[in-house]
Amino acid sequence: MVNCVLTPEEQFLKYHDRLRDELNRAYTHHEICKTLKKLVSNYINEINEAPSFFGLTIDAHLFATIMSINRFIDEHARAFKMEKFFVFIERNFNIFSDEASIKRLRDKGYDDEDCEYRLKNRTKVTHDTIKKDKEIVKNLPAGNLKDWRDKKLAHIDETYVLTDAKVSQESPITSADIDQIISTLHEILNRYLSAYDGREWIIGSPAAGISNQIVYILDSIRFHRKSRP
Repeated sequence: MVNCVLTPEEQFLKYHDRLRDELNRAYTHHEICKTLKKLVSNYINEINEAPSFFGLTIDAHLFATIMSINRFIDEHARAFKMEKFFVFIERNFNIFSDEASIKRLRDKGYDDEDCEYRLKNRTKVTHDTIKKDKEIVKNLPAGNLKDWRDKKLAHIDETYVLTDAKVSQESPITSADIDQIISTLHEILNRYLSAYDGREWIIGSPAAGISNQIVYILDSIRFHRKSRP
């Protein structure tokens, strides 16, 4: 049940931050998955020290990516997804007005000059912007990811079990599609945050240095292998 005590501004930040957390989660899992796949050829001997572990790790991060992305397009009635985020913004569009922005800035102690500068440089959104963003999300290449979730990951689909089809062949997933979905959702979330208070997120900032961390682990395994008698 939604806490009605919260102001529309507080609700916006909570909704945005929850979606942003989910997107960062998807980004992090996908980056780990891609990095491990890229390093296989250069570290094949190290990976063969524990092939089941690395194979399951790659799968786990791919599946986690798929589940996170699906939360943005979930059809469950109680799910908070991009569609409901847009509905909320449409119903509370006044929080992006100049008047509302100036009030928030002044409440934080900014003077008239600072308020004018920030208003001038923040992203502007309109109802047409929302309409276009809805269409963008609708046309994301997420259909195959939804098939993976519904037929393989969220539960065991009884009807699908009784067929000879394989979801990996019937609904193939490419890293390029996942990258496109993540970057597009990132741009959309940033657009409304910037319109609200001028801030922007850097994609994947909590996951900085993932590649270096994985290489460090594989180099440690390589050193251990070479140091054996």
